Amino acid sequence: LPSWKSLLLHSWERSKEFVQKAGTVILVGSIIIWYLSNYPVPMGTGKSYAERLGHLVAPYLNLMGLDWKAGVSLIFGIIAKENVISTYSILYGGLTGDALKKAMMSAMSPLQGFVLAVVTTLYVPCIATIGAVRAESNWKWALAVTVYMITVASLLGILIWHVGTAMGL
Repeated sequence: LPSWKSLLLHSWERSKEFVQKAGTVILVGSIIIWYLSNYPVPMGTGKSYAERLGHLVAPYLNLMGLDWKAGVSLIFGIIAKENVISTYSILYGGLTGDALKKAMMSAMSPLQGFVLAVVTTLYVPCIATIGAVRAESNWKWALAVTVYMITVASLLGILIWHVGTAMGL
């Protein structure tokens, strides 16, 4: 059996190594998201790169009953899943709490909300996880895992949307 001291030292070293690798990936991703949401004009104007990207993926998300706002939110959610809702807050002019809840409920049906929740849960876990997969294997595996998870989330989102729509939900 290892000693407590050995166990703690090994755990500390591995945790520190992970945080350094994941932190670098998160920092780079955060800088990219910041840039996309602030240039050429800040998000909320319809002209930021982030919003343009949302409109670019909107036709694909329409297959799931989702709009461009969901696209921007899901893209930002790659940094951390919590960003999905905080991005909606920005897109709705800084609303928070109950005001944000009401705005989102008026903008999407319960079925759309369910599809968004399923897709958010199943798609790419976060950029730190992708970085960890790359660190433990290589970029090919990180890309394969990412594509697989996006595919599963998309297929389920499309299936739920179309079955729910057919059932009149």
